[in-house]
Amino acid sequence: AVGNLIVEYSITSLPANSDFPITAEFFTADAAGQEGQAFLGSDAYTDLSQGTQIANLGPVSVANGQLVLATATDASGETSEFGAPMAAVQVPAFVVTSVQDSDDINSIDGVCDVGDGTCTLRAAISQANVIAGVDGIQFDISGPGPHVIQLLSQLPQVTDALVIDGYSEPDYSGTPVVEIDGSSGVSVGLDILSGDSIVRGLTLRGFASHAIVLDTGGDNTVQGNVIGTSAQGNVGSGVFITGGSSENTVGGTGADEGNTFVNNQGDGVTVESGVDNAALGNSFDSIGGLAIDLENDGPTANDVDDVDAGANDLQNFPILASAQFAAGALEMTYSVSSDVANSTYPDRKSTRLNSSH
Repeated sequence: AVGNLIVEYSITSLPANSDFPITAEFFTADAAGQEGQAFLGSDAYTDLSQGTQIANLGPVSVANGQLVLATATDASGETSEFGAPMAAVQVPAFVVTSVQDSDDINSIDGVCDVGDGTCTLRAAISQANVIAGVDGIQFDISGPGPHVIQLLSQLPQVTDALVIDGYSEPDYSGTPVVEIDGSSGVSVGLDILSGDSIVRGLTLRGFASHAIVLDTGGDNTVQGNVIGTSAQGNVGSGVFITGGSSENTVGGTGADEGNTFVNNQGDGVTVESGVDNAALGNSFDSIGGLAIDLENDGPTANDVDDVDAGANDLQNFPILASAQFAAGALEMTYSVSSDVANSTYPDRKSTRLNSSH
């Protein structure tokens, strides 16, 4: 089955003995649990203070009970042996079957039901918040899309790890068909406090403030969404990261992982605070503020060697020297003025081109 694989792990290596960051790579295992077979994804373990870390590997093909295992490779290229395997366990999922905005008749019984046997997004979030551990929300709304969920008020804050999966709607075929509409005066679309959550495959539009807020808890993933449309954007930012929320990923370098930000009056992505927040592979169109804004204060100039601190450590942006297109290839020459003491190398970048430094 294809589903989101969420792995909790730790690496007991001191900085004196391993070069950080350490890349953990995850694989399906053979029946004996000794050999890695199919690669599932990777995660960056940046320092020992992280302790146990949760990695959202996104959609992968695994069976309930299938063994998975991992290796660790430090920044100097030294790879470990495979560690002990663990069986993947399917997490609970609530299936949204209605575009209505009613709440659950009993939000603590573990059954998503608004009273007529149907499950709404509001009711599903309410139920997921009271069940400890990672939960899932999937969609199976009858009829042709788009399936517009017209919110009448603010949805519950997400207070426990949650995967909201718009890809699961049966008539999804590469473009989100589940739309969350806040045009009735709703301030924020999805307000995520818990961390370790995934939002993917949705359209969010019409909100009086931000479409998605990542607050306090980190290691969230926002992928494959349409945030604002040409007909109806959002008054605030598409994704607003605040409260020190860190190690979030907005977009990605894989197929369909990037988000599309359109017609937002604020920024596309605002990192007001927090560090190690990646915005990768996204597209921006008709944004009122900045596509990506660090500190929520408008453009930030580069500084020499990138010694300043702040949101995302106020990472310096690249200086482009040339861009040449020939024979179907785009070659760009650029530099990044970040000293190794102030940035972790290699800098992450999203590329679909031939590059020359």
